Amino acid sequence: MLPLLEEVLAGGVTEALARTAQQLQDDLDALRLLADRIYTQAHRSDGLQVSALQGQPRALTSRVLKRWAEDGGAGPLTAERTAALDALITDWHGQGPIELPGKVCVSRASDRLVASAPNPKNERE
Repeated sequence: MLPLLEEVLAGGVTEALARTAQQLQDDLDALRLLADRIYTQAHRSDGLQVSALQGQPRALTSRVLKRWAEDGGAGPLTAERTAALDALITDWHGQGPIELPGKVCVSRASDRLVASAPNPKNERE
């Protein structure tokens, strides 16, 4: 397909794709760095500080939430579970806990997200 595109567009396609790939990698590196900084500010021994995440772009909060949950033993998060965690920050009205893969439950307690094992009583029901 690439040779055909090169022919039809009179060249330069390979170089343009390479430039675009490099720009995307640079953007991903910047997002990773910013998310790492936010994670460092938000992470506490007793949970994740919500106020450090509020008002941050979703691209950053989703990375922080995924890292925190996975560091706490959760399996890989789906977009749906990440959105549910984000709602504990952006649209909290007492909901929770959110069950994650790896038998991790996350709830909000004041200005913190807290991870715990699920209630054994709920697992028998």
